[in-house]
Amino acid sequence: HNLIVAGLKLRPLNVPHSAEAINVSEGSIFKEWVKVTGAQVEEDDVIAKVETQDGSVKEVLATRSGFIVLHEKGLKEGMEIDEVMEESTIAVIDDQHSEVVPHGGGTIVYAPPQSTFKEWLVETNEIVNKHQPVATIECADGVIRNETAVRSGVIRKRQEGLQAGMEIDKVCEDD
Repeated sequence: HNLIVAGLKLRPLNVPHSAEAINVSEGSIFKEWVKVTGAQVEEDDVIAKVETQDGSVKEVLATRSGFIVLHEKGLKEGMEIDEVMEESTIAVIDDQHSEVVPHGGGTIVYAPPQSTFKEWLVETNEIVNKHQPVATIECADGVIRNETAVRSGVIRKRQEGLQAGMEIDKVCEDD
């Protein structure tokens, strides 16, 4: 069953003054993302593909080097961009992860006391969303659970010495 919501459009992306918007031509139909938020791009890298009014598939290129700091996550294959978006900006490129990495420093994810480490679910420098699982642990009561990111951002540091089966309290430093 298809659910159709008429009259609603995706909100325009906020383009910081130091950034550059990536726009698509009128009448385009979205095909796929090639690069998304967090990806480092060089000028002319393909970031998305759209189908033009004449039916040909066109590559949407990065207009400069930098990082994709925003992309229109609501776009799905087959959507007519004019129909679902207020503006034609599908992505924003800036010099750094300014929209992703908060300026206030990092936030630490803590494990419960007497937990045992199981595995990392993310890599250093990986972009994560709030509530995304970052590590699997086993609690003192035997329950296995995923610890999650407390906010969106970039993983800056992990306790690299942790290996499966280690008791976290005995290995980790708080810093």
